[in-house]
Amino acid sequence: MSATTTLIGTGEAPFRSRGVPAPRHHGPARLARGWLVAAGSASVATVAHVMAHGLAHGPTGYGILADLMQLLISPVWLLTVVLCAPIATLLAGRRISGWATAVILTFGQIIFHGASTLITAAAGTTVTGVVAPGHPDHHVTGIIVNSAETGAVPSAGSAMLMAHLMAALFTTALIVHGQRICLIMIDRTVVVVPRRIFSYTGLGVVPQLQPRIPRSAPRWWIHPCEALFSWHTRGPPTQPCL
Repeated sequence: MSATTTLIGTGEAPFRSRGVPAPRHHGPARLARGWLVAAGSASVATVAHVMAHGLAHGPTGYGILADLMQLLISPVWLLTVVLCAPIATLLAGRRISGWATAVILTFGQIIFHGASTLITAAAGTTVTGVVAPGHPDHHVTGIIVNSAETGAVPSAGSAMLMAHLMAALFTTALIVHGQRICLIMIDRTVVVVPRRIFSYTGLGVVPQLQPRIPRSAPRWWIHPCEALFSWHTRGPPTQPCL
C-alpha cells in the first residue's frame, strides 16, 4: 500500500508521518513544478490586482471579469511568470513549505504591481473613463488623462501596494492550510461516507485475507524415530474394557 493511500484515510498530509520520505524533484520535473507555481502566483497576483483596483477606485465600465480576462492574457502576466519562475524552481525541493509559498506569492504580487505601473508610466498617458490615481486603468473609454495630472499618487500607490501584500498573506494562509482541508474533504467524501453506507446496507463486508501457510516440500526419506513418535495414541479404545 502506498504512502498516499495510507494517509488519505487518516486525513493527514502526504509524506508527513510514519517516516515516509517525500519524492525529490530533479531536472525537468523540478523545472515544470517551478513554472507551474510561478504561473499560479502570477494568476493569484492578477486576481488580487483586479480586486484591489476595484475596491480602491471603483468598478470600471468593462466590469471586474473583463478586467481579469484582459490581464490574464497581457504581457504583464507573462513577465511576472518569467521573473517568478527561477525563484519558484529554486525553492521547489521535496515540497514547497509555508515560507517558500509566502516568498513566491509576495514576490509575484510586487512584480505584477511594479510591472503594470512601469508599463503604464512608459506609455505616458492613462486611457480610462474614471481617473485612477497612482494606479492607471488598463481600458479605453475615450478619455485620455495625463499621468502627471492625477493627484494623490503616493497615497493611492501605497494603498494599492498594501492591498497586494494583504492579498499575498491571505493567499499564503489559504494555500498552506488548503492542502489539509482538501485531504480532509477527500477523506470524508471518498473514504468515510461510502464506508458507512456500505456498512449500513451490508454491502461493505470486506473478507479478511488469511495468511497463506507455506507447505513444506515433500521428503523422500523419513527418519524412523520421527515416524514412530509421530503416531498419536490418544482417543477412545477400539474395544470395550472388561
